[in-house]
Amino acid sequence: MSITPQDMKSVGVRCPQCGELHKKTIGWIRANATMQCAGCGVTIRLGKNRLTDKLPFLSAKASQWRPGVQTHLPAVIWLAAFVGFFGVMGWLFINDPARVPQSSRVNAGVRSSRVNPGAAGHIQEYVPPVPTQPVPTCESPVTSGSVLAIGTNFDVKDWRKVEIYNGSQGNAIINVHSVSAGKTVASFFVASGEYAVFSHVPDDAIRIQWIFGDLLNADCTTFVQPTGVGEFDDAVNMHKLQSISYTLYPVRNGNARSHAISIADFYKK
Repeated sequence: MSITPQDMKSVGVRCPQCGELHKKTIGWIRANATMQCAGCGVTIRLGKNRLTDKLPFLSAKASQWRPGVQTHLPAVIWLAAFVGFFGVMGWLFINDPARVPQSSRVNAGVRSSRVNPGAAGHIQEYVPPVPTQPVPTCESPVTSGSVLAIGTNFDVKDWRKVEIYNGSQGNAIINVHSVSAGKTVASFFVASGEYAVFSHVPDDAIRIQWIFGDLLNADCTTFVQPTGVGEFDDAVNMHKLQSISYTLYPVRNGNARSHAISIADFYKK
């Protein structure tokens, strides 16, 4: 693979777990699928990075320029491409749904809160063994926001809201757990990379629990192979709130911590 001047430019690759910033050239990033964080040792998958997603497009455009044009205006062309590329990256970063300010995500006069898990309390996922025997899976369409189960303390008159953004690599089932009742109010589905809102949260202290997976079982309420399960450390009193938002992926300097729980505790109603 030929090396272009663009390949020699350095860019920052930030670790999604500890936030460590690594300086790498664009050529190095294009040639490597993963790298190890010097801060925490986690393996960073570069193929999922927004920067590297854009590099093939930039390289394709650069290869189409004719030598004669580059001879006359090489500096101007490279500068325009470089500034334009990072301008797009900046726009994507600023307009990331997970970074949208509270005031633009709720109606005027509506009090809400937003909770993001911090780096020390990150959402931990693991990959279990692949089942050796095929099992029946859910045949009904299940979309983000679909309520999979309701508890005995569910009341359709309750109107407070919980909004979940699932930024993980797996689908998720969310439990809205009532602390005072010690029961799950309802469980709903959120696909990977999507939002969902549950609009019948009680005027009570609640705790959000989650379980990650891929395919749903035939009952359409549980995962065939769970890949991670946990809950946020702190309960949230909804008495003074009308809505609250959670983001399910590690957020540097986030304001929530989480811990793992058992699958049995998650499904205990």
